[in-house]
Amino acid sequence: MEFLVVGLNHRTAPVEVRERLALNKEQLPEALGALNTHGVPGVILSTCNRSEFYTLDVPEAHSPERPEGLEAGANRVKNFLVERFGISLLDVDRYLYVYRGYDCIHHLFRVSSSLDSMILGEEQIIGQVRDAYEA
Repeated sequence: MEFLVVGLNHRTAPVEVRERLALNKEQLPEALGALNTHGVPGVILSTCNRSEFYTLDVPEAHSPERPEGLEAGANRVKNFLVERFGISLLDVDRYLYVYRGYDCIHHLFRVSSSLDSMILGEEQIIGQVRDAYEA
C-alpha cells in the first residue's frame, strides 16, 4: 500500500482543461462519495490552478483477469474522472500526472508550501489543502 496522487495543474494542462475538472466546495462531498464508489477513497484538492485526487493505492495482483496490475489505483481515479466529469480519457490523459509513494508525498509538500504554485509564496494554498483534508 502506498500514497497515490493523480492530478493536473497549471504546468500540465491549459485553463480550459483545468476548468472542466474543477470542483467547488459544495461539490466536494458528493464527489468524494463517488470517488469512494470507485474503490479509491481519498482527498480531492481542487483550486483555480489544479485538481488533484489523493488516495492510498493497493496494487492488485497482475493476472490475465486484472491486466492493470500496479496501475489499478490510477486507473480507478481516471475512470472516476471520466464518469464524474463526462470527459474522454483520450482528451485528458495526456495532461495528468501520477505520483506514488515518496514522490506523492514530496509533491504534496511542494504544493502545500506553495513551491508548486503559479506565484511562489502564495499564502492561500495551505488553507486549501487543510480544507480538502477536512472535507
